[in-house]
Amino acid sequence: MAVAAVRLRFDGAPKKVADKIRRNISGLAFDGRNVWIGGDEGRCIERLTLIDGEYRDHKRFDLAEYLPLDTTKKQDEIDIEGIDIDDEYLWLVGSHSLRREKADPNASDEENLTVLSRITAQANRYTLARIPLTSEGDDRILVKSSATRTAAKLATAGGGSRLIESLEGDPHLAVFLPIPSKDNGLDIEGLAVQGDRAWVGLRGPVLRGWAVVLQLRFDLEDHGTLQLRQSAPTKHFLQLDGLGVRDLLLDGDDLLVLAGPTMSNPGPCHLFRWPNATHVSHDSLTWRDKLELLRTFPDEEGCDHAEAIAWRSKHELLVAYDSPTDSRLNRDDAVDLDVLLFP
Repeated sequence: MAVAAVRLRFDGAPKKVADKIRRNISGLAFDGRNVWIGGDEGRCIERLTLIDGEYRDHKRFDLAEYLPLDTTKKQDEIDIEGIDIDDEYLWLVGSHSLRREKADPNASDEENLTVLSRITAQANRYTLARIPLTSEGDDRILVKSSATRTAAKLATAGGGSRLIESLEGDPHLAVFLPIPSKDNGLDIEGLAVQGDRAWVGLRGPVLRGWAVVLQLRFDLEDHGTLQLRQSAPTKHFLQLDGLGVRDLLLDGDDLLVLAGPTMSNPGPCHLFRWPNATHVSHDSLTWRDKLELLRTFPDEEGCDHAEAIAWRSKHELLVAYDSPTDSRLNRDDAVDLDVLLFP
């Protein structure tokens, strides 16, 4: 695989907004000349359009205009960790995770011990939703409803979502539900959608070296609320060299799995191919020798964590990075992504 580069430029966005977006890309999806971007801060989806060889003409879509979300300041972050496009819908998933507060190097030990004891939940993190895409002149936009489609969100339950509710008695995952994401608790990163099926990857937990992908089936009746067809998701356990899932991407019948460290520790990320994944409809284990390692992304001293992947064309795979290196941030409003060129 050869490597090229492509530039995303958030022209028109205020400098602070552009800088936050380009440093926190966690989801990518392509739709013709447009790239759609999800970030792990705030509650917005960004759209850029290919113009003269780079993606620019930034437009922001506030998801509270399309979905029933909590817009209070402490709750508004969705923590978008995966997006996909299927059948004229843009799909997105939040982390579904709890958060432990960060210590402050400028605070006292006593203050930080108190801070580290605080675990918080944000309602919008429990979002799994789809929003119709449509054309408006030469533009592609999100709409709350169209003639045949309506935005829909997975039903909430007990402060979380029906997905969390479906895992409360699970013999493998239930014990991790009360644990914050960066402590090896449940943390969704990655989404792939095909018809009434979706695969969500878990960055955590990793169970004795086994990463987890959940396969969901939906009732797709157009009534504004997504309903799970199963009482519990199908679980797929993958040996990813001890790593958790960072993103998922369909490639025909296969799934590409971007894998990285589970917690806040440095380390390389790997891109695996899981052959014939879409044909596996029951709980499964896939051993390491059944997975193809496509590429390793080295850790650049705490920077350039491979975070999101998307097909730009049949042979071009785009890779976005969390905490990009300074060499990628060569303009105030831009960031450079890698393009892997498949034969």
